[in-house]
This record gives sequence, C-alpha cells and structure tokens, in this order.
Amino acid sequence: VETEASKVGDTPVRGIAGVAPAPVAADVLEEADALAAGADYLGAVGRYRDAALLLDGCGDLEGAGIAWAEAARCADLLQDTPGSHAAYGAGVARLRAGGAEAVLVSRVLTAWAPVAARIESTGQVLDEVVRVSADLRRRLEEDSAAIDPDLLERRALADLEDTAARLVATAPQAGTVGRDLTGAVALASDAAGRYAGLGLASDAAHAFWLAGRVQRDLGAFEDSIWSLESAAEGFGLAGQEIPQTEATGELVALLRATGQDARADEVLAALAGEGPSSDD
Repeated sequence: VETEASKVGDTPVRGIAGVAPAPVAADVLEEADALAAGADYLGAVGRYRDAALLLDGCGDLEGAGIAWAEAARCADLLQDTPGSHAAYGAGVARLRAGGAEAVLVSRVLTAWAPVAARIESTGQVLDEVVRVSADLRRRLEEDSAAIDPDLLERRALADLEDTAARLVATAPQAGTVGRDLTGAVALASDAAGRYAGLGLASDAAHAFWLAGRVQRDLGAFEDSIWSLESAAEGFGLAGQEIPQTEATGELVALLRATGQDARADEVLAALAGEGPSSDD
C-alpha cells in the first residue's frame, strides 16, 4: 500500500504571509488522531502529513517532526514500509532541527529502526542513533553527581544502545570499529547492564540474549554461555516462561555442543525446579 507518507518532499502548505495558523494545524492533528484511534490508518497518514506541512509552515519543527513520526507509525501499520521509512526520516530531521529533547528523539528512532531494517536501509537511522546516544551519554556523565539522575534519559540511552546493537547485528560492517559483530556484542552488553540497573529484567534479558547469540556466532562460546545464562535468569525474574525456555534451550544446546553435558543437565534440572543433580 502506497500512502501519503512517501511524499516528504512536497512544498509545505502555508497560510497568510507564509505562516500557517497554529489553530488550523491543531485541528488537523485532532482529525488525524481521531482517524488513527478508529483504525483508519490510511486517512490518518494523509491528515498527519497535512498537519506536518502546516507546522513546517509556521516554523514549529518539533511539532512537524512529531506529526511525521505519527504518519510513519500509521504507514507502518498499513505495511507501507518505504513510506514509513521516509516519514520517519523526515520526522527525525525536524525533531533534531527543532531542538527536541533527546528522550523524544530516541523514542522515534527506536520505532524507526525495525522499519529501516526491513528494507535493508539502516545506515541513516544508525547514524542518528549513534549521534543521540553520544549526546545522552555526555549529559548523563555531566550529571553523574546528581542525587536524582534523570531516569528517562537513562532508559532512553539503554533503548538506543539496544537498538544500535540490533541494527549492527542485522547489517554488520566488517572491519568498522563499533559497527561489526564485536561492536554489536558490546552495545548489547552495555544495554543489558543499563536495563538491569534500572530494574528492567525483561529488557535486560532480551539484550543479554542478543549478545549471547552473536557471541556464539563469533565462536566466543564461554562468553555466550554467560550471556545466555543471564538472559534465562532475567526472563525467569520477569516471569516470562516462553522466552526463558527458548533461551535455556539455546544455552543447553551450546553446552552440549562444547562437551559440557553435566552442566547442561544442571541447567535443565534448575529450570524444572529440581535443583542441581547429586549424581557425580
């Protein structure tokens, strides 16, 4: 399905003296929100795009960026992946130009990433993720002595590191430091640590799981075993039985493949609640 989200290069709609009245844009956004709430995603895409162009016209770049991001989300729901990708790109460009908070930009980037991956066009979104991550990391380092650190920024950085890890793992650039599979492992491990520090066991487990799979593919088997164990543990803490069973299965398979059958049996016994085997 081709949608209006693909038309990001059209001339912005402008009001009297080249300025679109803000109330008009607000009305159009309200219409778009109502259409999206009613699952009329095709209609919503068009109205969000109209709102974005109006907001561009009155100089509200952050508002335009948000509208483009909403158009992108609806286009994605319509399976218009190229249109969604283009709209997310337009949205992020405006959010950054408009000085939007890094936490807001990070949310849009994490939504954009899987769309970009589906059409194998991850370079632009990865560049933006790296840039915003660096900004957040610098701000958090500057605020490291604060009694009440910004939890939203810490969560945003963890999300961006996890997103970067998945983008790099999907399309690694061999020989490019930070963008090869070794870089994907480092990013996933950093994200897992940040999630764990925030008490987000499930998110940490997913990041450890990614790290463990990439480490296994790289032949770093002991590191992979540790990461997969951490993933299974995290899923257990989060009460997520299905991913816990899957991660444990991968762990057991790796243990058996590396000749550690006794350890594999202990892992299975622990999963079944039987405790370690006493047969030696």
